[in-house]
Amino acid sequence: MGDGGAGRRGAARACAVCATSAVFAVACGRSERSTSDAAPASTVPAAAATAHADDASSPRPRWGDAVRAAAHLPCRAVAVDGVARAEDVAQPGAAHVRAGADGGAGLALVLQQEIPSESWLALGPSSRLVAKDPRTTRETTFLGAGRVRPCVDRREESWVAAGAFESVVGAGESPGSEEWLVTPLAVLRYASAKLRVAVGPKGTSITPSAGVTFAWLADDAHARSGGDAGAVAATAADGWERVGEAPLILEAAAAVPEAQAARASVDRCAALADHSHELATLLMAPTVGLPDASAAAEQVIARRQARAACAVAALRVGALAEAPAKDALAAKLAESVAVWTALPSP
Repeated sequence: MGDGGAGRRGAARACAVCATSAVFAVACGRSERSTSDAAPASTVPAAAATAHADDASSPRPRWGDAVRAAAHLPCRAVAVDGVARAEDVAQPGAAHVRAGADGGAGLALVLQQEIPSESWLALGPSSRLVAKDPRTTRETTFLGAGRVRPCVDRREESWVAAGAFESVVGAGESPGSEEWLVTPLAVLRYASAKLRVAVGPKGTSITPSAGVTFAWLADDAHARSGGDAGAVAATAADGWERVGEAPLILEAAAAVPEAQAARASVDRCAALADHSHELATLLMAPTVGLPDASAAAEQVIARRQARAACAVAALRVGALAEAPAKDALAAKLAESVAVWTALPSP
């Protein structure tokens, strides 16, 4: 076999990896890229992400390139009750960040306005914001007082550092289309479900009422059933546990400083990112034949876990006060995200 044969074998292996992904498998026919479980660019602070994007030494394709290229339609506010302000609007012009009539700082959102995808939103007490993805028409509701990020990186992903979240059933639901909800203690994902999630200083409560929701818990999170206050069963082999019909209460296993909790989550992100990349490298190795299906499935699971861990880490790091320690954690987090999103060359 010459170089042409090796190239064909490499392309075949890349397509095998793509076939295991639940989303955008069609991209395999065009290139050696897969887009399932793509990491949003904003899973790391903007400065760190920009620094990595400018790094010419990493030109290789990444998981999710097609997703990011297609995410050009803005998420919009289809309902705004009360006060919802963008803390740091990523738009030119200092006039966008100013004190408003209510004394708050940042851009005040109004009905049908584009929601900044790279900015945290501060919701006032009793405030309500409904965000709509124009591509899928999925709607998500955020309740204050709180600090949230709808449509992270213009995708079906929401972050809630404080406040409440409610899903809307019947909008934007389709096979393979999932909403991811990132909280300080867990990541939830669902395709079609009715649930309410409240994030407070003492923990997170999850109240499902319809559909199927899966939860990935941080290492330092303790879960118990809100119905009988009993412990929750061990997490499934793939790292995700199906949320039952009873309310679920999540609490921190121990009281630790925010910086320490953020550092632990960044370390877990790094470990899972390395594992995901190792499996991807094995799948793309120049061996005879296609990769084993179980190995490909294991890599998909590892990549999904890495995405969840790094999202929780990014939320925690973003909540820290500005300090050199925060910058160091952000840099390490950016490196880990780059590791698991990188598509190894065959």
